[in-house]
Amino acid sequence: ASVRTVLNLECAATDEMLALTLRLRPHQVTLVPERREEVTTEGGLDVGREPARLAGMLADLKRAGVRTS
Repeated sequence: ASVRTVLNLECAATDEMLALTLRLRPHQVTLVPERREEVTTEGGLDVGREPARLAGMLADLKRAGVRTS
């Protein structure tokens, strides 16, 4: 309620973070690797590891009106 600009939440593609995101409903979510040792700029999120699970998360976010990256 107090954010007066675009809020981009950068978070891991986990069930816990999805629940938080759906509760907060930021303008945009950027999904990034979960573990600290994963380097986003070099490898990015491994979308091929669990494509059905990720597709479900993206569908949930889209239904909630949250843009994703």
